[in-house]
Amino acid sequence: MVLALAGDSTITSDLPILTQLSFIIWRDLNRMTF
Repeated sequence: MVLALAGDSTITSDLPILTQLSFIIWRDLNRMTF
């Protein structure tokens, strides 16, 4: 959901930010499950 919303902006310039966002979300999800 967050990545889809962020995808509306320019993906080329926000690529590093998107990768950091996805990593943070993935880490938070893992912390929630465990």
